[in-house]
Amino acid sequence: MKEKRVKELIYLNENSFNQLPHQLKKDKLDYQKLYSKIKKREKHLKSLKETYDRKRIELNDWKKEQTEMFNSIIELHSDLVPTISLSFSGKPKDWGIRNNSWSITMRLKGRIFSPYIGTDKNVRLRLNKLTDSDDYWNEYDNQLTSNKTDKKELEKVLKSYIEPNIIKKLVRLNKSFNGFEEWCKLYKEKKIKGMDFLIE
Repeated sequence: MKEKRVKELIYLNENSFNQLPHQLKKDKLDYQKLYSKIKKREKHLKSLKETYDRKRIELNDWKKEQTEMFNSIIELHSDLVPTISLSFSGKPKDWGIRNNSWSITMRLKGRIFSPYIGTDKNVRLRLNKLTDSDDYWNEYDNQLTSNKTDKKELEKVLKSYIEPNIIKKLVRLNKSFNGFEEWCKLYKEKKIKGMDFLIE
């Protein structure tokens, strides 16, 4: 096997260096600058690799910890934390007035629940009461939910009230019963009312 050649030039003191021909002196200086740059870069890359290796080990440890933590909480989390969105629907009546309403769409442990909240007007009146304002419904200027921007904004407001109250209900049920089964029973018996969650 061919021996790897060491590409380092012999160091000369100033006096010895000055005895060299002009072009060789110039070439030697240029080479030494390049040699130094290469050494610095190699040192930097080595440091980066060491950092990378250390962080990679840390990441693997974190992922193991993540898996253990996930496995320890997922069952209870699945019982108590649903995916919630708000559904809006509207059907024109014969005389042209919209019959708009709101419902909750909730997914829990693979099941879908859709509790009815109420008409658009009643939902907005409830929000007026909660906020002590007439921002959501004014009897003299009926603001029906007729455009997408208005509906999207109202969905956020409704969810901010409804979601924590549903979770609170599930936590309460889970303390005394099998929370999910009890929720399913109440829903089947039509005892889950969307408006009951539109509270402080």
